[in-house]
Amino acid sequence: GSVGPAWVTIRDAATLEPAGPTIRPEGFEGTWLSQQRAVPPVVLTDGGRSVIIASTAENEVSWWDIASGESTRVIELDGPWGGYRALAVSPDGSIVAAGLARGFALIDATTSVVTEVGSPDASFPISLQFSSAGTMVISTDINGAVNVWDVDGTSLVDTLDGHSRAVWGSVFSPDGRRLYTAGYDGTAIAWDLEGSGPLVRRPFTFTDSAGLREWPYTHPGRLSPDGSVAAVGLEGRGVGLWNTTDLTRRASLLETAGEARSLAFGADGRALVVVSAEEDADEVSVTVWDVPSAALRAGPIHVRGWGLAISADGSTFATGARSGGIQLWDLATGTALQRLAEGRFDVEVGEFAANGTLLLVDGGGDVEMWDIDEGVSVGSLDVAPNASPIGVATAISSDGTLLATGGLDPMIRIWSLATGEMVRAIEHDVGTGVRALEFAPDGTTLAVAGGDGFVSLWDVPTGIQIGPRLEAGGREALVDISSDGRSLLMTLGNGQGAVWDIDPESWMRRACALANRRLTAEEWAQFLPGRTYEPAC
Repeated sequence: GSVGPAWVTIRDAATLEPAGPTIRPEGFEGTWLSQQRAVPPVVLTDGGRSVIIASTAENEVSWWDIASGESTRVIELDGPWGGYRALAVSPDGSIVAAGLARGFALIDATTSVVTEVGSPDASFPISLQFSSAGTMVISTDINGAVNVWDVDGTSLVDTLDGHSRAVWGSVFSPDGRRLYTAGYDGTAIAWDLEGSGPLVRRPFTFTDSAGLREWPYTHPGRLSPDGSVAAVGLEGRGVGLWNTTDLTRRASLLETAGEARSLAFGADGRALVVVSAEEDADEVSVTVWDVPSAALRAGPIHVRGWGLAISADGSTFATGARSGGIQLWDLATGTALQRLAEGRFDVEVGEFAANGTLLLVDGGGDVEMWDIDEGVSVGSLDVAPNASPIGVATAISSDGTLLATGGLDPMIRIWSLATGEMVRAIEHDVGTGVRALEFAPDGTTLAVAGGDGFVSLWDVPTGIQIGPRLEAGGREALVDISSDGRSLLMTLGNGQGAVWDIDPESWMRRACALANRRLTAEEWAQFLPGRTYEPAC
């Protein structure tokens, strides 16, 4: 049985006739994993004389003699597991790998010594596979990640990203140089394990958080204008500053009066504005920081709401006003300037347009445009007829011509700010809605962050998704793209994040290296939609 109590039958490989008693271990159960009925794994060892079984309800790995149907050895592992534990045996039978929460256990088949192998950047494996030499283990998970582990060094070597849904197994080529995987997204990939080139994804863990708030579980993250610094909200209070070159922490800004809800860098990258709040607090606070010295420049300033926007020239930032409406502030001094939509509690700060004089605010189903020089509303767009009280996710292209909006409905809409007309609708398959949107600097690529822990990239002119989803952790995702368009910062509610290389030039180099040939016009259209065919190899 695949769900509930399971058993193992022994049959002759040639005749398929019973060749031993049925083995019925206690706690040997299948389960549901990512809407997939998972049969508990069984592996043969000792030249076919024994089977190894993970009795998940008992948190045990046990050896069973095929001839007698009796258990000969039991190893206890950490649990509980909930009905499934991946298993694999090395080619020489000397080591057994059994799944753990963020990795696996290596069990010496002779001494029964257990060595735990894990990484905070990995999730629980649904399959394990040894390389032909026994020096490498491949683990796969329900999110589509393919992790490469070094057995001798007991460490995570690389994560191969190409699938967007569960990968239930992997197969090595006989020489061990290639790995083949197939995902539930309908893709099959051949990986060159001896290839070289820039990493697509560089994961890191920035906090131990599961999110201070019960919902949503988010930690904002922003890249500095030159892309050298990533600012990420920490658990409880504070902001961590990370060097993006080596993903080491350079400083912590801890005096934020609660957990960060919104972040924004000034135009020169020296100033960082943080909107924060204590759990269940009525007041929201703003602090302004000097990034090079990690010193507090201004604040705390008490405001309303989590919205935050900085003008393109870096001179002004906007927050919610305590008495309703939108408050403008001088970034250099932290002093209050003018107030827009005074007394209105139904608006939240959106974004500044590229010219720095147009501010968009979320009016709960529509987006209002305000001229900050004149202090007047200049129009509105009805962008989300089915908007929920959590508001609308918005992004403005760097040239100030396009507005992208999203929410809980299945549509991302692209609007012309000049005419107020919708120029494109992109239908995505996210049941949990859009948490954040971000245009690449050239305006042709849109990043979409979802409520179920993913980021996807879309070609704006064609409305076609570019590549598979990007994943790095769990719970809600937020996103930021560097000003040169080459890097994407992804932060998730469980405290994990990643810096992704999204430069099309490097994509082409990697594709050429993997294929070892020039891309065809059809492959180009699939992986780089909307771009002129210019094969690089």
